[in-house]
Amino acid sequence: MAFFLYEKRIFSKVCAELCICAICTSSHAALIYSLKLMRGIRLKKTEEYDELAQHGQLHIIPEHDTIDNIATKEDMEALYTQRFVPKNQPNRAFYDKILALAPYGKCPYCQQNLVKTVDHFLPKSKYVAYTVTPYNLIPACSDCNTGKLDSTFHNRVEEPFHPYYDNFDDCVWLKAKLIEMEPVSFQFYADPPIDISEEKRQRIS
Repeated sequence: MAFFLYEKRIFSKVCAELCICAICTSSHAALIYSLKLMRGIRLKKTEEYDELAQHGQLHIIPEHDTIDNIATKEDMEALYTQRFVPKNQPNRAFYDKILALAPYGKCPYCQQNLVKTVDHFLPKSKYVAYTVTPYNLIPACSDCNTGKLDSTFHNRVEEPFHPYYDNFDDCVWLKAKLIEMEPVSFQFYADPPIDISEEKRQRIS
């Protein structure tokens, strides 16, 4: 389930470029000022995110709707939806880099549908500081992105699989049962092996 095609040094570079390009292409004076003030803060937040994710501790990040009272949820939403998503914006190149991370173009969440959009692992509506943090941006299919919406988790067991940090390809846990009816179908279910950690078993189940 995990894929690590982007090395961390490239992620860091992309993150820095996101900050610079966001400032250069914004035409809103107040937003430019806010972005300049919080550039260092956002880079620090990105490093903290990476550290916590590596240790399975993203759930300890509190929900928030401003970045140190400098930028609001609305500011960051505008930055993302107006400067990174539209195809006529220069920063769309970074959005496309995220989409291209998925091996064979398949959604890393379901491993079935084709990638169509970018999902915020920590929803941008509740974790404003990570709205354009590359580690938090996951290529996804429309179904998974819609189904996930702004759901959150409060402990490690509740945490969904993070494609950049979790590896669930090292064991067979997804199985299928043949339903012998017309038309023939399959019922998929999780059956984690006994020789993995209890935490991993609980997350799979």
